[in-house]
Amino acid sequence: AEDDRQPYQAFVRDVFTGRGAGLPAILRRVAGGRVPTARLREWLRAESLDERSLPRRLTSRQWVELYRMFRDGSTDRAGAAGRRGTAGAEARPGGVAPRRSAGSRGRRAGRRRG
Repeated sequence: AEDDRQPYQAFVRDVFTGRGAGLPAILRRVAGGRVPTARLREWLRAESLDERSLPRRLTSRQWVELYRMFRDGSTDRAGAAGRRGTAGAEARPGGVAPRRSAGSRGRRAGRRRG
């Protein structure tokens, strides 16, 4: 829904720019205690995402499920929006963090090797 656009974009921005070595650490910080850590671990495991997985690995469906979990603050699969760092997000310009294409990652990785 249109009402969720700005909060959703702020959530995605918070996850992409969040501190942590992988999704579990980033999501725990973004959740700020609103979503139980055990629930986050369960969801990540069910989605075959490990400790090193990064936000860019998430599918559209996974982003929506996570957002709902954070927005609703629930512990079921349709869950919660306890986001720290998004106060005033509506006033900030911008949108979703830019995505890197698989091709650009490959070229950079290739340069490092040779």
